[in-house]
Parts: sequence; structure tokens; C-alpha cells
Amino acid sequence: KGTFPFTGTIERVTLDLSGELIQDSEAEMKVAMTRQ
Repeated sequence: KGTFPFTGTIERVTLDLSGELIQDSEAEMKVAMTRQ
């Protein structure tokens, strides 16, 4: 958290979804356990 709050306006957001997929095995296990 910064010292001063953000007061600007975000005009555009760009998501770069290229590249190798990173798998989170721990998160996947939590989801599997929740579904049981």
C-alpha cells in the first residue's frame, strides 16, 4: 500500500496472455478438496 491514495483515472488496461502457463498445484488441490 502506498503512502498516498491513487486519485488518477485508468484509461486502458492491457493483459498479455502469451507465454507459458504456470500451474499452481497447491491451489488446484485446494479446489479439489473444496468440491468433495
